[in-house]
Amino acid sequence: MKPFAAYSRRYERKRRLLTAALRLVDLKKHNTNTDAIKAGDILLFATLRNEGPRIPYFLEYYRNLGVDHFLIVDNGSDDGSDQLLAKAKDVSLWTTDKSYRKANFGVHWLNGLMHRYANKH
Repeated sequence: MKPFAAYSRRYERKRRLLTAALRLVDLKKHNTNTDAIKAGDILLFATLRNEGPRIPYFLEYYRNLGVDHFLIVDNGSDDGSDQLLAKAKDVSLWTTDKSYRKANFGVHWLNGLMHRYANKH
């Protein structure tokens, strides 16, 4: 491997982490149960908008697969999705009305949350 290639990858990784950290300011804590996350828990990160009718099935399906905690960004839902998610003890919820596109289609938000909460998971 050429030294420049290694430097370039390190620089790109740092740039992406910084971008993700900066996009976290877009998020408002709605209901965070992150204190309930234990070492070794299986975490699921997702972004959604107006998924109210599907949320119970979504949560049940992934709980049955072994997910212990959900970290979800609600991007401006107006169908009550945030109230449904706030009731669950194994869900941490952030809300935002910022541009999904400017957040690289939600990737920056989720990368920021993963960097903060998913270490050693």
